[in-house]
Amino acid sequence: MWYSYLLPVIGLILGGCTVYAPVQPTMPLLTEVGQAEIHASMQLSGRLEAVGAYSPAPHMLLTGAGTVGVKTGGDTYLRTRQGEFGIGGYREFGTNGLLTVIGGGGLGVTRRRTCLWGCDDVQGRTSKLFGQVGAAWELPNSWLGLTYRLAYVEFYQVSQDAVALADFGSFRHEVLLFRRQWLFGSEQWFAQSTLGLSISSLRNSSRSLAIPDRVGDARWEVAGVPTPLLSIGIGWQPAMRPKNR
Repeated sequence: MWYSYLLPVIGLILGGCTVYAPVQPTMPLLTEVGQAEIHASMQLSGRLEAVGAYSPAPHMLLTGAGTVGVKTGGDTYLRTRQGEFGIGGYREFGTNGLLTVIGGGGLGVTRRRTCLWGCDDVQGRTSKLFGQVGAAWELPNSWLGLTYRLAYVEFYQVSQDAVALADFGSFRHEVLLFRRQWLFGSEQWFAQSTLGLSISSLRNSSRSLAIPDRVGDARWEVAGVPTPLLSIGIGWQPAMRPKNR
């Protein structure tokens, strides 16, 4: 239907013409050694994302994620390839709570073109280091959780409309609210929806300075605009053992 083509375009417009298309700071819900989960989702921009997590030892987490964006049609598109890995820990609290802490890094390459009032074309590469904390609460047949990630992102080989920018870096604050719903009456298959926002430490100086900072404004346009995180997906926990209730 026509709206299947409209939704990716709306997602691209909401994110602006930025070279940063963040991987979602998804929190794994593992509570025992030997458990694992995999999760695939689609963001509003049309990006496909896959996340995996495994607990090799008590209270220890290993995580990995990858995302790709393909041309969505017309002059507006997002092409990206990204991967990241993390290591951390988890601990249950109370009778229904779970806390996680994860640190890691990743690499990515992005080309993005947005046409609204004229067309903007940006491309570049990124590397990042991040730290993430999350909390989740188990509800009847579901989980509700919140994560916060602080990432330092290095931007290099960046260009805007074929004009090269010097390499630079910035911090990102990323907050994500998610809900996981168990499917088919078991605790193996689940649907998960997310809502969040990624905000940069970069500033748009033309709004606050009498003399605009052209270099700063160029960095803001390609890497500073807030980026929404909206997705829906499905996942599997093959090692999850049903709990006695």
